[in-house]
Order: sequence, then C-alpha cells, then structure tokens
Amino acid sequence: MLKSLALWLVARTERDFRVSLDYLRDLYRISPRAFWKMGRARAFGMHRERAPEKAVLAAHLAAALHDDCGSCVQIVVNMALKHGISPADIKAMMAGRLDGLAAPLSLGFRFGNAIVTNSAALETIRHEVLAAWGEKGMVDLACAVAFARTYPAMKRAMGHAVTCDLVKVEADMPLARAA
Repeated sequence: MLKSLALWLVARTERDFRVSLDYLRDLYRISPRAFWKMGRARAFGMHRERAPEKAVLAAHLAAALHDDCGSCVQIVVNMALKHGISPADIKAMMAGRLDGLAAPLSLGFRFGNAIVTNSAALETIRHEVLAAWGEKGMVDLACAVAFARTYPAMKRAMGHAVTCDLVKVEADMPLARAA
C-alpha cells in the first residue's frame, strides 16, 4: 500500500513538473524510510512567514542553479512560473542579470547566491534582508536555500546527476500545482 502511494506521488510530481524523478524511485527501492523522511523535508523548504513568495523562490532558484543543472532547476523554474514570476525575470536571474528586477527578486536571488557561494558580501546582503523582512524573512530565505540543496545532493550521491538538461522557461507551461 505504501509503495503504491510513494510511486503515485513520484509519478504525479513528474507529470506536474515534466521532469524525471527516477532517483526518488531508487530511493524508495533502497530505503522506503529515507524516502518518507525526505518527503517531510519539503515542509521545511517551503516555510514562509514574512518574506515575499517571489523572494523565497528567487533564493531557491539561486541555490538550485548553484547545485544542479537538471530537474531540480527545472522544478524551481516551473514553480516560479506558476507563482507569477515572468519568464523574462527567470531568464535574467539564470543569467545573473539582476539589474531591473523587482527588489524582492533581486534581493532574494542575491541572498541565495551569497549563501551558496560563501560570498564576502553575505553579511551586507543579510542586513538588507533583515531590513526588508526582519529575522523571520531571513529564516524564510535560509530554509529555501537549505532545502534547494537537498535534492541535488541526493541525486549526485545516488549517481543520478551525471548529465545536465536544458532548462526550459515556458510561459504557457500548464502546471497542476506546486510541488
């Protein structure tokens, strides 16, 4: 019964985001307990109390871009599209062109990128985040960044991140729901 549910959840997510999640099937095959525990990490990664949703997604995208070049980035791109971030803004962030972006996108992306690159500018950017959204907003972005790094690490460890995929930013991509 639990195996059927697990496989259905993986298939639904694949369908919703048009990506292969074979590594999650392998994770379930190897360790169902680890599979279910990893699923619970999603609530942590999607935590948001104060920072704007778009800022959280921008931070998530920065971390995903740093740690992945495939389905994890595609999922974040698709989530961003679903939540109203324009294809042009997503492409700009992916190219590192932050001039002209709305403040929440720029600040969220810069903070996420500073965290994953251990940038010397991190403290300055962290203070900008604190000024904009307070400590709760800082935690929102930190959760997104930490979570964004979980799945790429699992994929690499399990031998599923051996090639890169072309990430598509399509404005008309029909999505059933955010994962």
